[in-house]
Amino acid sequence: MQSFVIEGGRPLSGTVRASGNKNGALPILAACTLASEEVHLTNVPRIRDVETMVELLADLGADVDWVGPNEVRIDPEGMGKTDLDAELAREIRASFLLAGPLLVRAGSAIVAPPGVPADRIQALRHAFDETVKDPNYIADAEKARLEVDPTSGKTTHEAVARLVATPPAVIARVLEAIK
Repeated sequence: MQSFVIEGGRPLSGTVRASGNKNGALPILAACTLASEEVHLTNVPRIRDVETMVELLADLGADVDWVGPNEVRIDPEGMGKTDLDAELAREIRASFLLAGPLLVRAGSAIVAPPGVPADRIQALRHAFDETVKDPNYIADAEKARLEVDPTSGKTTHEAVARLVATPPAVIARVLEAIK
């Protein structure tokens, strides 16, 4: 494990800014597709996976711009597509994070397999098993099985599946409560 060794008799002072990380930024970028207005994110790492997610959002119709070295502006209003660009989706496993928000936003999603671990695909199959197919994973919110276990939180995808199965009025009340 790395550590800092401080030697000497002087007190330490100052600040250290923690940089953003892709595992935090990628799900947040995907969630921005559910926003009803423009979103500005700061401290976003400008690395390949994040750049690819930004390209995926733009391809779906979102207005996305880097407005600073680590700042992204996303306006999802123009999003109309429900199928991810297969070539871009295969570049990053996190492209699968867009499946749930697309289901919530548009009622369907077509997501090319990005090499996602089987447990994440299984989480969506649990809720959408009648419509998830190869070679692309296709899900339709209208055919969702609503008996998703609300106590299970093993993966992000299970949480998204529970979100899709939640009536919009309940989601609106939760969002209002956390403002």
